[in-house]
Amino acid sequence: MVKIMYPMNTREFIHDSHSTCTAISQRILPIESVHSELETIGNKLKELIKYREETLKQDNLSVINLSTIVHSKQLDHEGRVLIKINDLVVPIGIAEGVNIHNDFNAYLYSINRIGNAQQVHYADPDDASLHKLVAIYKPLAGMYKYRVGNRIELSIYGGSYKIIHIDHQYATITCKKWQQEGKKNRRVLISDIKCLASNNFNSLSEIEIVYGKRRV
Repeated sequence: MVKIMYPMNTREFIHDSHSTCTAISQRILPIESVHSELETIGNKLKELIKYREETLKQDNLSVINLSTIVHSKQLDHEGRVLIKINDLVVPIGIAEGVNIHNDFNAYLYSINRIGNAQQVHYADPDDASLHKLVAIYKPLAGMYKYRVGNRIELSIYGGSYKIIHIDHQYATITCKKWQQEGKKNRRVLISDIKCLASNNFNSLSEIEIVYGKRRV
């Protein structure tokens, strides 16, 4: 195992963030707080990701959590983990003392390169927890990438519209033409939003975390 000495309070942050993400998923957290909470978590994740990359680079180590790469849940006949790199299936040996079986939990293991040797080791528990948090956070942040004030495009009809209210399921929208013609605002499903409109008025960009991502 390669121990990554994360900053103090990292475990507390991960624990609290898991609780916050759970509350958002269960729609317990007020919608008014969702965006700020996700933004806070996203900013901290970026800091930890950068810290992780710099620390491993400084120590000349490569540590890839198995959850971030395409792999088989079934070991080969020699007990090795099979990963896919482009169109190639590559077996990775297991380090001495590491116990792993079919249908393993990928977060608990990592492929570590120490010197010229590359093997499957136990993942650092803090690193495993961080990877799991990222996996939970990314799709959740994608669900809440729109907020009041954003200009958006819709899949149901053309033009761009401004969000004046939004909750977990619906957005209330308006546009200058409707306002000039005295038309009422409309309520649309969040799923009907195609994308942010291409203009300078959008203050929110989609948060994208690229963490240990390998195209294999």
